[in-house]
Amino acid sequence: MTHLGQWLSATSAGQLLRCPASAAYASTAKPIPPSQPQNAGTLAHLAMSAWLESGAWVDDEHGQGLQHAWDREAGRWKVDAKRLPDSVMTRARLRSRGPELAAVLKNAGATAHSEVFLQDRVSMLYGQLDVVVDNPRGGAVVDLKTGKDANSQGIRTQLLIYAALFKRESGHLPNSLIAFSLQHGPVQIEFSQREVDDVLAHVEVARTQRGLAVPDSKGCKYCRRRLTCEPHWNAARAWVDADCIEGSISKVEAAAGGLTAVRLSTTSGEQWVTGLTRLRPQDLITGPKLRVTEVAGRRSGAGREWRASRSTRASVLPDEG
Repeated sequence: MTHLGQWLSATSAGQLLRCPASAAYASTAKPIPPSQPQNAGTLAHLAMSAWLESGAWVDDEHGQGLQHAWDREAGRWKVDAKRLPDSVMTRARLRSRGPELAAVLKNAGATAHSEVFLQDRVSMLYGQLDVVVDNPRGGAVVDLKTGKDANSQGIRTQLLIYAALFKRESGHLPNSLIAFSLQHGPVQIEFSQREVDDVLAHVEVARTQRGLAVPDSKGCKYCRRRLTCEPHWNAARAWVDADCIEGSISKVEAAAGGLTAVRLSTTSGEQWVTGLTRLRPQDLITGPKLRVTEVAGRRSGAGREWRASRSTRASVLPDEG
């Protein structure tokens, strides 16, 4: 195999297959240490890990153990969980789905481990598996999903790579691959050895296409390279439901609560972007081009207004002159 001398996580490998330019390579393969949760999904993963490692899942018939783990982890990290987006719903789902998750684990085997780090020095792929269940028949890999989508092609690719890593470690494939959605419950991922081999082969081919951008509205949405990816901006001009905008700064205003509002001159006319938190009025001047991603647009009179959120990213392009 020919490599670029860099590692890919299972998640990055899925991004690579969708758009080679979006994949993030790593110089070394290493586990991700736990850190203070910045969103409800991360806190849910911390809670599940604590729930598993303490053995509380074995007799958590009503989901209270998993919900209590959420509360303890919030306290341990000194996080006001109620201030995290979607926290109330996520906490409630942990209780309602806890017994179902426990049943899935018990059906798969007798012991379960969380945050299992595996790597393959041949394929230079690695992953941190949410849950690995052991049993003499092959075991299972379970991946917790707190968002809406638990059955996408990207998730399937991620789990197939987890199966390959599991086999590298144990000598055999797992019996089951399961994406467990807090919204919809367990999603069984059907797979075969051939499909695992195929995805590894596709990753090898995609490595040779590094830098090739294949923009589309869904694939680009959470890409960290959007602000500097010219193919993305060329394609985004034709997207009907775009969540991004670029234009020359024509006016800057200090909004309420320390937020910033910027008016942009675009090919479609003057448009406002409001609610920006990472740009200060005193740091902006009229003239340069500004790019903003992950903003919500709505019609306002003859034009359009854009509203920033916590996930919005913005960047002023350097002066071309």
